[in-house]
Amino acid sequence: MTTRRDTRVGRVAAGVTAAFFVAGTIVAIGSSAGAGESRASTSTNNGREDIVGSAERGSSACTVARIAFVRDFPLEGRSDIYSIKPNGTGLTKLTQTGEAWSPAWSPDGTRIAYDDHSDGDLEIYVMDADGSDVIQLTDNTVPDATPAWSPDGEWIAFARSVDDIPDSDIFDIYKMRADGSEVTRLTDSEAQEWTPTWSSDSSRLAYYSDDDIVVMNADGSEGATLEINRPVNSPDWAPSGDRIFYVGDHERGTEIHRINADGTGHKRVTRRAGEDQSPSISPGGRRLAFSPDWNLGIMRTDGTRQKTIHKGRGDVYVPDWGRMPCN
Repeated sequence: MTTRRDTRVGRVAAGVTAAFFVAGTIVAIGSSAGAGESRASTSTNNGREDIVGSAERGSSACTVARIAFVRDFPLEGRSDIYSIKPNGTGLTKLTQTGEAWSPAWSPDGTRIAYDDHSDGDLEIYVMDADGSDVIQLTDNTVPDATPAWSPDGEWIAFARSVDDIPDSDIFDIYKMRADGSEVTRLTDSEAQEWTPTWSSDSSRLAYYSDDDIVVMNADGSEGATLEINRPVNSPDWAPSGDRIFYVGDHERGTEIHRINADGTGHKRVTRRAGEDQSPSISPGGRRLAFSPDWNLGIMRTDGTRQKTIHKGRGDVYVPDWGRMPCN
């Protein structure tokens, strides 16, 4: 089944304004700040997982839940990264280039890694949680995309195009230090490999590879394909370390699934007609953000209490649920 998640090949390989298969690592919402939007993070949230710790005397233990995502306008050729509270308030536009994709929170919630096409091909950047202090990490002639920050904060995994094939849609998995140094190639194949996601102890990675999910050690060794009997994409490793959530194709659309990291215990999480894309587990592990029919939704990890928290012009892709320090 072909869905709108399959369109990013053109964007990545040929610079077209679309979005490749990475339905679990790209988010889209574009347009300048309008009603209900702000340019900087402000107040905190209430709720069991929305605010943790104490804000008294500037305690660093206090963190606030935020979901970063992309709003995409494919006909207008622009996309930018936003963040929002899990209750649907506090919408904040973080990028202004119209070419930003794939947000990924740092473990401490102070920064967001992402890819951006504004220099002519996709490169990896890092910005502060409010969109300021942008730093470019990669700078080369081939696309770099879908960054994922390791839970220990030391590494960023990402996908890089095969550099000897013009406009290639073949990508391998790499990692680099969080400052952009020590770029290391982890896979070498003829497959489309995207959307790496880290285990909670930063020792392993899971990633998309030609409609499969592969799990390997963080040094690229001992790769193994999970046995799943349908085309899948967009893996997200739960903070508990024992489960991987992903998107699976079905006759009526796409649904969110989960599987144990050892390949056992498969379970379907959503069951409805339509497109459920891009699962991102909350840091507390009890809820997840996803893209139902190109909007932004949240639910419990067992599929209950589904709620759409954001609708608007443009399409929403690949949310990433993180926590940032309280103001």
